[in-house]
Amino acid sequence: MEGEEGFVFELTHPKKGDVLFASDSSLWQMDAMVGYRSGEDYPHRQGYRRAGRILTEWIAANRQDVDFLVYPICHAYRHFVELTLKRLISVGSFLAERELNSNESSLLNGSHNLQELWKALKTIAGEVETETGIDPPPQEDVAGIEDYIDQLHSVDAGSFTFRYPLTKKGDVSVGDLKRINLARFSEHMESLCNYLEGYDSYYGELVDFRHEMLSEYSPEYY
Repeated sequence: MEGEEGFVFELTHPKKGDVLFASDSSLWQMDAMVGYRSGEDYPHRQGYRRAGRILTEWIAANRQDVDFLVYPICHAYRHFVELTLKRLISVGSFLAERELNSNESSLLNGSHNLQELWKALKTIAGEVETETGIDPPPQEDVAGIEDYIDQLHSVDAGSFTFRYPLTKKGDVSVGDLKRINLARFSEHMESLCNYLEGYDSYYGELVDFRHEMLSEYSPEYY
């Protein structure tokens, strides 16, 4: 299979000694940088979102593989939402000038429940608004986000629906779902992703301002 840059898959049998995770200067265009942003989640979040969008665009252009790519597309978008909610909870607690409580820490470290993550974020976001004096988002926007998250949760409560064909109980993972229009799904998910990224950017600005204030008036902070 030949790619745009002339790369050709060499379909051979696996051989002992082949190195899976390595750099190759002869194919430098395909050398991915990993680990250079230690501890940051931005590359992961963007990677999942872009994967969902690029795969959807590929289907739209080629009109094939829709029944196969539906699974990575849905999972990728959902995982972006989960990672972003977790980030906003973490950053929001800093802006609210408090530590995460045990439930919030548990959600960040071991939960995939989007409804619970959203509930925790709403609480922290309210505290951030009180602490900083910023206006809350329009109620209709909040209602829209909540509706999207409820729908994602109802189909994929534990982040397993689009990863496995069967549940641990042996039931069909997608339940009663029969069809998903990926054009509409991706369109709606891009709207949600944009809104959450806007939240993240705004929180980032508030964090930068907080750091500037602390460095100016509380040098010992650093």
